[in-house]
Amino acid sequence: LAFAIEECHKRGMECHAWMVTIPLGNRKHVASLGSRSVTKRMKDICVPYKNEYFLNPGHPGTKEYLMKLVREVVSRYDIDGVHFDYLRYPENAPFFPDKYDFRRYGKGRTVEQWRRDNISEIVRYIHKGVKAMKPWVKLSASPVGKYKDTSRYPSRGWNAFFTVYQDPQGWLGEGIMDQIYPMMYFQGNSFYPFALDWQEQSNGRQVIPGLGIYFLHPDEGKWTRDEIDRQMNFIRTHKLAGEAHYRVKYLMENTQGIYDELAENFYAYPALQPPMPWLDNVPPTAPSKLKTTNIDNGYTELKWQAATDNDSRNQPMYVIYASNEYPVDISRPENIVAQGIRDTSYIYAPILPWNSKKHFAVTAVDRYGNESAATQI
Repeated sequence: LAFAIEECHKRGMECHAWMVTIPLGNRKHVASLGSRSVTKRMKDICVPYKNEYFLNPGHPGTKEYLMKLVREVVSRYDIDGVHFDYLRYPENAPFFPDKYDFRRYGKGRTVEQWRRDNISEIVRYIHKGVKAMKPWVKLSASPVGKYKDTSRYPSRGWNAFFTVYQDPQGWLGEGIMDQIYPMMYFQGNSFYPFALDWQEQSNGRQVIPGLGIYFLHPDEGKWTRDEIDRQMNFIRTHKLAGEAHYRVKYLMENTQGIYDELAENFYAYPALQPPMPWLDNVPPTAPSKLKTTNIDNGYTELKWQAATDNDSRNQPMYVIYASNEYPVDISRPENIVAQGIRDTSYIYAPILPWNSKKHFAVTAVDRYGNESAATQI
């Protein structure tokens, strides 16, 4: 994990720890773990259901166990986020074996509401624990792609709220989740109305729809790439926070030219992380005393004086912009040369030495995504 984080940060990327939350695997998998399995170490919080084992969201010990795992990752590593997958009950689980816990803890609620409350309490408990340690670490999850029926279109019996007892719009509204990546592996009216619904109910938090690019592969579905293009254009038009691609194998294999399309069109220029003003909205001071020195073979060395941030636990990172126009326009992503720089010096190597940029600007960015004014040269 330390290696993955370091390599991401070198490239101006964030690294989020992905955790499968409630399912523990099938009986064969659990048996293969022997005494190391949580089903042996903490029997009280585990339940068998059908041919699998699950953590029991209705047992108070479950949130404490999960927080223990999260605490280790957040406290020991310079992680940017913690992401929960499968933070839900198994699909359509009327016979999930939690009757004893419901009788004990239900307190007059319906079993459906009690289950939703159990999942929300896990989120609330972990959010509180993470923010007490490192408030800039993002908490996110990938809920089922449709929240519930919308006024525009029905979910056709497949949604987060009723099918798997998730209440992600409740998490956003309460402010106990920074981002969600709803699994929106759908086309047409099963995608667009529900994307709008997520955005309208986001409470200013970040919604990043997960796109089903695996359907571009003939073994998986019959989608054509223009469907993904339309979904990305819709996401940008309605100012959602970005998109995720499920899954990376199909991206790296350039299925139906999706990799080329992103590199040449949608992701032709770098992007900065969207800020999180609900956590911190004070940008660092601007860096100062920017100097450039030309060195061999068309390389330029940039040096500047460090910025300072209102959160003393974090040193600001830097974004470098370059242009042939002065002052450098830092609102244009095509001017970004590098981001996530953690030192106060940088060697700029243009691909073509005779096409190097004449002017530079440097800004400071904090861990919450707040960007300072620029210093220009």
